[in-house]
Amino acid sequence: MSRIIINEGTGPRPVDLSVSRLVIGGSADCDVRVRDPAAAGSELVIEATPTGHRVVRLRGALLLNEEPCEIADLLHNDTLHVGDSLILYKNPDARRSAAAAALREPEPAPRAASELELVELEELPELELEELAELDDGVAEEPQPPPAQPGRPPR
Repeated sequence: MSRIIINEGTGPRPVDLSVSRLVIGGSADCDVRVRDPAAAGSELVIEATPTGHRVVRLRGALLLNEEPCEIADLLHNDTLHVGDSLILYKNPDARRSAAAAALREPEPAPRAASELELVELEELPELELEELAELDDGVAEEPQPPPAQPGRPPR
């Protein structure tokens, strides 16, 4: 049986997920009321899906496994934070598979060009001054126009 376990610092409060839709929040008209004052104005819905349950943020802040969340499929042992209240999702049938976990993992942020250049420079071997001079000798310099002489127009 799927359930959530709410912990508000006064001990765990289990709630079976026997209905298809459960509204959780700080207001009195929610199906399950979170008593923590920091949850006032926050609401979320846990609804049944063919593979388990999903959470949908209605109002206020919601964290799923410490990350901001709008909507997501829940996996066994996922944690939800509403205010200072912790809600643990328990559903052994929704075990975390490698594919499901990969879908939840954020893509690594691309590094800025300056970071890439820095890494490339760090990977270069250190060159002695003479070696740098030899490298410089092999590079053709661009021809420079002759300096203008006073009284004569430049060519």
